[in-house]
Amino acid sequence: MGKKIYFLRSRIDIEMDNLGKKNRQQDREKELNKIRQYCVKKLEEIKFPSQEVFLVSSYRMNDFDFSRFCKVVESDLSENKRHVFNLSLPNFSTDVIEMKKASLHQKILAAAAASFVAGASPIPGTSLEWDIAILVKTFLEIRKSFGLDDESLERLALKVGKSVEVLKAEVKNPFISDISTASVMRLIATSVAGAVMIAAEAVQLIPIVGSLVGVPVSFLTIYTILRNSLDEFGKSAVRVIIKATEK
Repeated sequence: MGKKIYFLRSRIDIEMDNLGKKNRQQDREKELNKIRQYCVKKLEEIKFPSQEVFLVSSYRMNDFDFSRFCKVVESDLSENKRHVFNLSLPNFSTDVIEMKKASLHQKILAAAAASFVAGASPIPGTSLEWDIAILVKTFLEIRKSFGLDDESLERLALKVGKSVEVLKAEVKNPFISDISTASVMRLIATSVAGAVMIAAEAVQLIPIVGSLVGVPVSFLTIYTILRNSLDEFGKSAVRVIIKATEK
């Protein structure tokens, strides 16, 4: 059917643990290469020549070939599928965080476009209400994508055997833990982009001129607020991953 096939050899952590029990940790790369070549040989025997085999462990996803496997899959996907794939990945390494940041940029553009449409409303005050709702929804989606919501942090804490409080402490920005209409309004009120948004809303009271000014300003403001915040979310996600994976 012309589909691409990827071969993964799982549970590689068990093989490495066995090496440790034999005090052969220095043979790690040699043993990994031996396993990989064995798999390739067996694939060739069943008429799958020259296939690449990825050695992975679901318990140690930041180790072995999982990151490389994700990059190979990403490069083979269409743009839309690539974004879905990146956002579906668990946060197991800083590489994944960077991949997600790139895909979330598309979500930011979509949110700004939605604000652009809402900004055309002739009713004063409506545009700002829509913008706040768009920001709350998008911030919640970004937080979940980075695994910074309570449910994701609790799941990660259980997996790595650490308290959820230790992981939550790495989320330095209190806004990330408290995304609501009120907190977004405070963010708007204290940001330069937010001040521009409020000014544009006031200008909308002026017939004709208001709609001409408000629409592009609304797009740029939403985009700027979300883009600036994306880095902060990403930094918190990286700190959480480092804390979760440290010995």
